[in-house]
Amino acid sequence: MFLSLVCAPHMGMESRMVRVCDACGIDVDGDARRVWWNSVFYDTDLCPEHGAALVELMDAIASKARRLGTPDPAKETKAPAPPPPQPRTSTSRVTTAEVRAWAIAGGIEVNEKGRVPESLIARYLDERAA
Repeated sequence: MFLSLVCAPHMGMESRMVRVCDACGIDVDGDARRVWWNSVFYDTDLCPEHGAALVELMDAIASKARRLGTPDPAKETKAPAPPPPQPRTSTSRVTTAEVRAWAIAGGIEVNEKGRVPESLIARYLDERAA
């Protein structure tokens, strides 16, 4: 936890950031500890006493737990990757205008608008491949 203190020495203003223990509130030096709990990372500031207690507790738990690997905080904070693009099929390369023109030229009855039946697209692709 950080506290911002504002003092007024000699009519001036001064702002300082002070790190305090999240458990007891005394001033602490050093880096925050990163803790992973319920799929969330936490940075906690602990005094030497509470830091040692956390390490002792985690060592006791870890000695009996299954190790799964080291989580990557960068991956946890990013949004999930978009799905990969779907591969194009031969059907997706054919426009309904092409199929309609082919059908009309061949005397096949087809609606001017709307969806073209898959069976008609398959026939068009078969003839085009031959």
